[in-house]
Amino acid sequence: MIIQRVAFTNFGVYGGRNEFELIPRTDEQFSRPIVLFSGKNGAGKTTFVEGIRLCLHGSLALGDRVSRSDYEDHLLRKIHRPFQEGVTPPDAASIEMEFEFVRNGERHTYRVERSWHRTKKSVSESLSITEDGKPPEGLEEDQKDGFLRELVPSSAADLFFFDGEKIDKLTDEEEGSEILGQTVESLLGLHLVDRLDTDLEVFISRRAEKDDSEVSEELEEARQEVERLRERMEELKIAQEETQQSLQEKSSAIDTQRQRLKSEGGDYAERRDELERRQEVLEQKIETQEKHIQSLADGIMPFAVAPQMCEKVRERLDIERQHQEWKTSEQLIEEQISQFADEVESDSFWEQVGIDPDEKTQSQLLDALTERLRESNPAEPVDEDEVVIHASERERGKLNSWIDEALNGIPDTFREATQKLTDLREELEEVEEDLSRVPQDLILQPIVETLNTLVEERDELQARAEEIADDIGTVEFKLERAESHLENVKDRLEEEQKENERVQQALRTQKALRDYANRLKRKKLNILEDTLASRFNELCRKETILDAVDIDAETFEVVLHRGNQTFGREALSAGETQLFAIATIWALREVSGVPMPVIIDTPLGRLDDDHRSKMIQTYLPRASHQVMLLATDAEVDEDVLEDLEPALSHTYRLRFDEDVQRTQVDEIDIDAGQQKIFEEVAA
Repeated sequence: MIIQRVAFTNFGVYGGRNEFELIPRTDEQFSRPIVLFSGKNGAGKTTFVEGIRLCLHGSLALGDRVSRSDYEDHLLRKIHRPFQEGVTPPDAASIEMEFEFVRNGERHTYRVERSWHRTKKSVSESLSITEDGKPPEGLEEDQKDGFLRELVPSSAADLFFFDGEKIDKLTDEEEGSEILGQTVESLLGLHLVDRLDTDLEVFISRRAEKDDSEVSEELEEARQEVERLRERMEELKIAQEETQQSLQEKSSAIDTQRQRLKSEGGDYAERRDELERRQEVLEQKIETQEKHIQSLADGIMPFAVAPQMCEKVRERLDIERQHQEWKTSEQLIEEQISQFADEVESDSFWEQVGIDPDEKTQSQLLDALTERLRESNPAEPVDEDEVVIHASERERGKLNSWIDEALNGIPDTFREATQKLTDLREELEEVEEDLSRVPQDLILQPIVETLNTLVEERDELQARAEEIADDIGTVEFKLERAESHLENVKDRLEEEQKENERVQQALRTQKALRDYANRLKRKKLNILEDTLASRFNELCRKETILDAVDIDAETFEVVLHRGNQTFGREALSAGETQLFAIATIWALREVSGVPMPVIIDTPLGRLDDDHRSKMIQTYLPRASHQVMLLATDAEVDEDVLEDLEPALSHTYRLRFDEDVQRTQVDEIDIDAGQQKIFEEVAA
């Protein structure tokens, strides 16, 4: 399939008529399969992909469970609305596609136009199809949608038209396994096998209704129970999907409301009580610190500001100490001299000594002793005039202690106290500044109320999601038992109805179909495993990061192998996980063998430079014979354009014009040069 042309008329942001020529252009040197669409978010890239799917698949583009009324509402919303004064909005829109497709071994050109217009009641839709310029033979009006779905199955569109969201889902281990399973079964046509198996089930049941045996009745009851449980499971799956979607929407709304609250000063408002308490504590601490500093100033602090005077006082105290010591020693010596004089003059003293000196000898002895004692005074004599303070020893000790504290301890203590006071005052200023940012309650109250309501609704949805998950687990268990019971009843019925060849044949056919489906699935999965490992290694800068990939045929869980080790996708880096999702899509397309174009929406922003370069150089040129790459202008820089250039056919620039309220489409020729393209994209 090659999409030749797409045209939108008043579709979404595409006001008026906008045409895109999409046939890849080649030259002698390179195959150029890539058509680049570049523009900012909201310029119409995603609308382009939606338009192609809507044109081909109608309501199925929105999912296989969408109601007719929801589909019609969607069509009405997609009619362009310019929102300009004096401009009458259109009441109709259309999408046209021309593409080549090989059908029944022959190449045909198809032109499809899906259009709709607003009516008084709702919307009227029409679908036009031509094959090689004329309507397909025998195609009735009510068969046209089915014809397109058979020509290009919606499952193929899921595989070949994908965006960043699809890649994100594939990176999630649980959701990725589910998508992988659905895609593989759809590509292999296993849904048709399931449908045939169901038809055979109905046939067997109807044949059994003609039998009056208890086994026949039991078979019908078992079949109805299985059908009831399957319907219940389907209902729960739908409810789970809807609940998860609502949860995502509610979480997004909560994030938006929280951001709004933050921008209005909500962070400060939430901390207001804490800030006020902190302000009160700081004020009390400042008052206490000021009193502490005052007490320091009222004590010996003044001495600290006159250190020279303190040193002189200390010297004077030391002199007086020396005088006191000399005076005390002199007094003791005089007492001893007086005592010696009394003894020398005493007859009893000389009688004890045993000699009897004359008075002159006694006088000479006393003079010698007196001289020796006075020379023995250890203290230096101090002039009495030097004594001015007349402090006692206790007072001198206290004064010296005060001087030591004034010269050494008090300055540091006072400096620390004043610094602490400064720090407290600065902290108080910060708190008061934060308090000044707290907005009025009238501004925040409605935002907070809305946020609280959203959180309550989110919690209710979360509880509902958990209930649904529990119900699904219960129904899965019951369904497994019911299906096992149904198989047992079938085996008993086969024995009971051996003579009924048709029932036996149907039962054998059922078993053969299931065996065929399992064998086909396993065979294709083996090919997919090898292809996936090969393509991932090509994309990843680590050329041999994987030796093999195993995919469980029942759960489609993926196990990776390297050397003698096995590990899950969670062991890959964020960039490698993105590349693994892209490699999965690449491998699925190759295994499917369906020659479809590939449309990729915003795939580059989630990758680092190395992985982005690998994807551009390795995957995109080989993804398909026709690749439509839709990227934001932030993703398309000069380096990206340089890597794309060998495979780039031509470029469309999408720019939403606020003045006219619609997207402007400009084609930029690749021959204009890389710099020209980059300038146009950035314009």
